[in-house]
Amino acid sequence: MMGKQEDRGGLKEQPDDAGSTLHAVLDIGMSGREAKDPEEQLYEILQTLIDTFEAGAAVILLREGNNLTAFMSLGAEQDAVERFTVPFGQGFAGKIAETKEHLYVHDAQADPIVISPYVKKAGIRSMLGVPLLYGGEAIGVLHVDWLKTHLFSELELEILQVAAERCASAIAVARLCEINNDLNLQACMYLDIIEH
Repeated sequence: MMGKQEDRGGLKEQPDDAGSTLHAVLDIGMSGREAKDPEEQLYEILQTLIDTFEAGAAVILLREGNNLTAFMSLGAEQDAVERFTVPFGQGFAGKIAETKEHLYVHDAQADPIVISPYVKKAGIRSMLGVPLLYGGEAIGVLHVDWLKTHLFSELELEILQVAAERCASAIAVARLCEINNDLNLQACMYLDIIEH
């Protein structure tokens, strides 16, 4: 089910005013700011999401060719990391990456779009996911999951989108650093060859 839902519970203490909304967004924006590396930053963002949404799990899947692979997971779905891969365009995460739109599932135990055995095993009920976009391309998916039925609010969606932007930036920086390191190694190798 794509689209927004009425607020039926969610964020800690139900922030209704602009100050509470700003505080929740700042929590996500500031999480991981002192992290030593991008992976630690992503971990802190996921933990902040779980705490803020009182969720059972938070998961990042990254695109690798035509697949999405579980990269990092906290909470009830921790077993999924590096064991679950879904084809681009299939399942909950694959559909989010393909459409570049958020997706909500009211009951993950019954909805056929949910194909992850880890979601079923963990007893996840409701899921809200957004694409990780960088340069207009979906480089992955971020989703938050609840162990009880949970109707999301527009505020929760906005906060999740802010978190997705932070995650996508951290992932892109990490990938650029890897490319830079590889280029530096190649340059050193060529210099070594030329000098000898």
